[in-house]
Amino acid sequence: MGFKKYIHQFTRSLGFDFYALKDKSDGELLRLRWLKEMGINTVLDIGANEGQFASMIRKLLPQASIISFEPVPHCFEKLMLNFKHDKNFKAYNFACGDTDTEIEMNVNNFSPSSSLLELDDLHVKNFKHTAGSKKQLIQVRTLDGLNNELWLQNPYLVKIDTQGYEDKVIKGGSKIIAGAQVVFIELSYKPLYKGQALFDDIYKEMLKAGFRYHGNTEELLSPVNGAVLQTDGIFIKDNTI
Repeated sequence: MGFKKYIHQFTRSLGFDFYALKDKSDGELLRLRWLKEMGINTVLDIGANEGQFASMIRKLLPQASIISFEPVPHCFEKLMLNFKHDKNFKAYNFACGDTDTEIEMNVNNFSPSSSLLELDDLHVKNFKHTAGSKKQLIQVRTLDGLNNELWLQNPYLVKIDTQGYEDKVIKGGSKIIAGAQVVFIELSYKPLYKGQALFDDIYKEMLKAGFRYHGNTEELLSPVNGAVLQTDGIFIKDNTI
């Protein structure tokens, strides 16, 4: 979600734009007010960047506990600074994946494009400012392996925005994700990262976990030809509808 916000700002400065079904504004809060009716008590923010989603969700759910995960050190520092006065906020400086390990991350000069996967040519073709990156060793943990220390309070929401690594997050956090009432997850229609799972794969995994697809909050369009590249999908637990 942070990626689309920053891309929106950047492409506008170049004279392009992409269509967003919502923006990061009061209008977005109005569109997501149904979350208040669900009584969400805990929010897991996986792929937090500098806290763009967490900041929005804090306005919407002022009493909820927010637990963020961000592996890029300089983004994590900014995240902690942004929430230094928030007593119901906690953050971890590692990535979530399908195994506990250390791996070299591609830390992009444009931080929202940083990923554990390599950029696909289509990504750079559409967003040339993302071409530069460097390798940095980061820690990866499974979400389910953290279950005993997260102290999740039901009902809870999970947001996954990990630049092509979403399927690995689901695999390593299947139990925690299955227990959520709502999942916001980045879905790609075309590969922006090499080897990433696309919309159909993530959709099938979420259905198997007992969720139904309830549309999306944003679409990222190519500034080159207008093709839909990504969307932020909403999945709601079947028994809550």
